[in-house]
Amino acid sequence: MFEEITFMVGFAVFSVVMSYVLLVVAPEPLNKFFQVLAVLGIVIHELCHVLMCLLTDTRIRTMKILE
Repeated sequence: MFEEITFMVGFAVFSVVMSYVLLVVAPEPLNKFFQVLAVLGIVIHELCHVLMCLLTDTRIRTMKILE
């Protein structure tokens, strides 16, 4: 049971640190590439939520991808 918690916390910390390094610390051309990649990942992630709502016949009230 505690192994899963350790893994989840470790993964969360790793994700935050890597996001900071890739989006803030990385040099300029590489920095912009990862920003575009992050935005595309967000859009794809949110569209997958919409797809699952359509597959499970769940009503979608509103949809905002990027604000």
